[in-house]
Amino acid sequence: MLNNLDRVTDVPISTALGCRCSDRWRYVMDLRERGERLVPVGRARQAVLWLWVAGVALGYAGAHATNTEPLVRGTFGITAGTMSAVFGVARFGSLAAIFITARSDRHTRKDTFIAAFALGLVASTVTSVSQSIRIYALAQTVTRLAITAGVIIGTVIIVETVHGKGRTYAVSLFGAAVSLGAGIATAALPIADLTMEGWRWVFASSAIGLLAIPRLRKEIDEPISIASPADGAWYRTMANRADFWRMSAASFLFAIFSTVAVAFIIEHLIESLGMTASRAAVVALTGGTIGGAGFFVGSALANRIGRKYTTYLALLTSTVGGVSLYAATDTWSVGGFVALSAFGSFLLIPSFGVWRNEIFPPVIRSRAVTWINNAGIVGSIVGLLAASILIDEIGLSGTVTALSVAAALALATLLGVPEPRPSHAERTPQPGESA
Repeated sequence: MLNNLDRVTDVPISTALGCRCSDRWRYVMDLRERGERLVPVGRARQAVLWLWVAGVALGYAGAHATNTEPLVRGTFGITAGTMSAVFGVARFGSLAAIFITARSDRHTRKDTFIAAFALGLVASTVTSVSQSIRIYALAQTVTRLAITAGVIIGTVIIVETVHGKGRTYAVSLFGAAVSLGAGIATAALPIADLTMEGWRWVFASSAIGLLAIPRLRKEIDEPISIASPADGAWYRTMANRADFWRMSAASFLFAIFSTVAVAFIIEHLIESLGMTASRAAVVALTGGTIGGAGFFVGSALANRIGRKYTTYLALLTSTVGGVSLYAATDTWSVGGFVALSAFGSFLLIPSFGVWRNEIFPPVIRSRAVTWINNAGIVGSIVGLLAASILIDEIGLSGTVTALSVAAALALATLLGVPEPRPSHAERTPQPGESA
């Protein structure tokens, strides 16, 4: 029977996962016990490839609203304050992503992901034909909640599809794909200058991503094989886990700091340091690009020293970089601290992204991760509200420094969360332990 297990993968399980041959059956039993299936290595590669494509499409569709904000305001004749309220409504709307991710726990990951993917792109495309700001706000609310759900479920699928040390790298690739999509959306802005309402063409171009759906259906395998507990048992299971509440609190606290630190970078470079808009953009983009190395460094560290300690390093690095860049006064120092802060933020994606998925069983995984994400959304709103009061009192640099206390509390909150228990195939057998 052990030999038959090799037939479900392109290479022997022992070779693919770096474990001893005698551990193969135990590994499969571990997966079955957690309600997961062993996806063949070749199939896993194809799934990650097409999830990468989906991530680019989701990131592209999700970035149009902020990129085209001045043009949309001109079309509808509204103020910046009204547009800010529209974005606030859309941000609150993304909390409803829990209804989509809950379905992925109760039914299937694959079909729910594809549905969320399609909904996000269709809603972004519908935005292009909005004839009033209310229709625009509604379309963008649906876009945001669908994309939020799509990114969460996509990450869950990768965690459950890719086993061994490749998991953190696969999650990094998916996160990088979303960021790349946002970058492509920025590069597509010249399309908006072609006509009086060229921003509509930018939103309409989101429909191109729908072409990936047939391949997503073909290449992604369903990674779970058990149903969610009924009659609210899933809620009790999640609510009784201290690590869920600690991770939610950490997400809430760190978002209070990070949202403000990121939101005012360009304004700080222009207003406080006197840079031109183009120079500020170059400094921010260059620093962010250099910091992108954190994707891959974080993946390697998460495998070597653990998800937990890599997350600590990421939070510390991002916080120090964020506070320091608002205190710096020269271009080179600011650029260096932008890179340091971005490096920490990108470190966080493979470490905390995988950690918060691995710590929960499949029956509550999507919902738990969504609620943790929602805590971060609420934290970002609280951070912006706090900044609107503090900036007038103590200035931008003082505000960021004051809010860094929340980031320090986030790190302290995570100290009690354990490192995910590796399966037999992902750990080194202890002396005297039977294989």
